[in-house]
Amino acid sequence: MVTSVVVMVTSVVLMVTSVVVMVTSVVVMVTSVFVMVTSVVLMVTSVVVMVTSVVVMVTSVVVMVTSVVVMVTSVVVMVTSVVVMVTSVVVMVTSVVVMVTSVVVMVTRVVVMVTSVVVMVTSVVVMVTSVVVMVTSVVVMVTSVVVMVTSVVVMVTSVIVMVTSVVVMVTSVVVMVTSVGVMVTSVVVMVTSVVVMVTSLYFSGDSRQDVDTGGKIIMPPSALDAVTRLNIPYPLLFSLRNPVADRTTHCGVLEFVAEEGRIYIPYWMFRNLCLQEGQRVTVKSGNLPKGDFVKFQPQSPEFIDIHNPKAVLERVLRKFACLTKGDTISLNYNNHEYELCVLECKPADAISIIECDLNVDFATPIGYEAPTKQAAPAEEEEPAPLIVDSAFTPFAGQGNVLGRRKKKPTTDTPSSANVIVRGPDLDFKIGKIIFTRAIPVAGVGSGLDVEFEAFKGTGNTIKQKRKK
Repeated sequence: MVTSVVVMVTSVVLMVTSVVVMVTSVVVMVTSVFVMVTSVVLMVTSVVVMVTSVVVMVTSVVVMVTSVVVMVTSVVVMVTSVVVMVTSVVVMVTSVVVMVTSVVVMVTRVVVMVTSVVVMVTSVVVMVTSVVVMVTSVVVMVTSVVVMVTSVVVMVTSVIVMVTSVVVMVTSVVVMVTSVGVMVTSVVVMVTSVVVMVTSLYFSGDSRQDVDTGGKIIMPPSALDAVTRLNIPYPLLFSLRNPVADRTTHCGVLEFVAEEGRIYIPYWMFRNLCLQEGQRVTVKSGNLPKGDFVKFQPQSPEFIDIHNPKAVLERVLRKFACLTKGDTISLNYNNHEYELCVLECKPADAISIIECDLNVDFATPIGYEAPTKQAAPAEEEEPAPLIVDSAFTPFAGQGNVLGRRKKKPTTDTPSSANVIVRGPDLDFKIGKIIFTRAIPVAGVGSGLDVEFEAFKGTGNTIKQKRKK
């Protein structure tokens, strides 16, 4: 029973663990779905970033083209400035030539020179501005390149995120498949637990009381294979030995349905072998001679209260295959356990009782006390004799016939008086019945003479005959 309870508790723990694993699997599945949704959102975001990067690249190209146009314009301005400078030089030469000719012209030349200087300064300013514009264009181009590189990095990152999302989705599918496998394993464990519980109840419940009250054991299926392979003759008889306590007994086999490495034996056999639960025993097959005599000793005086103990023992011994001297067997009768010790077996100390004529004898039960003789009760005084009327004669009346004359009554007097004694009739004979009547004796007590007359009284006829 302890093993059954342990197995049942283990089964319940396995069932609870299976339920926890199933709940964990459901949580993992929900988490996987959430990760898949997040991956889809990241993919959409990556696509948006890629489109934005393309727009930035297009804008950068436009800026670069504008920068090139500005540079070309700057070159044109520089050429124009050079042309202006050359013209200024020509004008200065002309002015020098003209200075010789006229002072007015010189003044004019001075004005022209000043104008030329202004133009030159303006040209220098334009050139500096062009250089600044060119530097700005280069900066814009560098910025555009940086933006393009950033866009490429963003695109690569988006691809990595997409690949990671795919990996996460695949991992989620694998986790879901694993969860389904765990759930299936949990169901198998639960079914196995239920089977173990049913098997435990089957071996420990009331349905297997025949195992506990008989002399046969339950062995694993591998024992049947070994018996079949070794060609062991039937009936199958085995010896059980406890090497620790050096105790041996013999038994038959009931079924081959036990777990591998285990046998189930009756409790009385468990006690005879001085075993502990789960202890190792040695099982050997053997042949025992058929028994012809066995002597039992009841372990309690209650056994003698059974109406027919030999008939009860004959019915109980049908569940046994063999008996061993020194064993104490147990039998159940009327929901009461009786124990019998095997004192003697013939022709050997261990005998087979299958299909044999077995003589059974009983020794005095342990604790039995013989009843003491009780004193005989005092004899009762015999009652006084009952005096019966001597004049009474059974069936002494007369009969009358309708339509006939009455006969004269005749009286018979008994020759002797009858005296009847109250109590048992010591002269009783089989087949003879005597009826006695107690009536008052004539002249005794009341002083009246009572005379018996049958059919006393008057009679009337319904129809009288006519006189001729």
